[in-house]
Amino acid sequence: MTNLYGIVLFLLVASSLTWSETHRGFAIKGSHPDANGVTFQTATGKMRVEICGDGVVHVIASPSSEIPSPIVPVVTQPCHANGLQVKTGQTAIVLSTTAMTVSVNRSSGALSFFSKDGKSVLAEPAAGGKAFDVPSAYEAKTWQLQQTFLSPS
Repeated sequence: MTNLYGIVLFLLVASSLTWSETHRGFAIKGSHPDANGVTFQTATGKMRVEICGDGVVHVIASPSSEIPSPIVPVVTQPCHANGLQVKTGQTAIVLSTTAMTVSVNRSSGALSFFSKDGKSVLAEPAAGGKAFDVPSAYEAKTWQLQQTFLSPS
C-alpha cells in the first residue's frame, strides 16, 4: 500500500511540474511600449496588447518570435489609442486609458481587464490562461490553442 501512495504522489508532482512548465511560456522577459500599446517578449514567443479605442483591446500572442498580421473583421481601422499610459512595476505592467485598464502579470503573462472605476471585467487565472500546444509530430503544422478566463458575475 505504501508503494501505491508513492506512485500517486509521484504522478501528482510530475503532472504539477508539467503544468507549471507549460504555463511559464508567457512569463514576461522584456517589453517595448509605443503609442498604441506594448509588445512583450515572453519566455517562448511574443505577445502584443494594443488599445484600439475607448473600449477595445486587441491582444495577439504567438509561440514564436514573430507576431502574425492580425485578421480581425471587427476592427476596420488601424488601432489608435488616445491618452495611453504605461506603468511598469515589479509584478505587473499596466496599460491605462480613461475608459479601462489592462494589467499584464510579469511572471505568467496573465491578462486582467478592469473598467474605468477599477472593477474586474475579465481576467485570466493568475498562473496564466493561454497555451499553445503541438499535439503530435503527425500534426506538426497544427496548433491547439487554449484560452481560459475568469469572469465576474
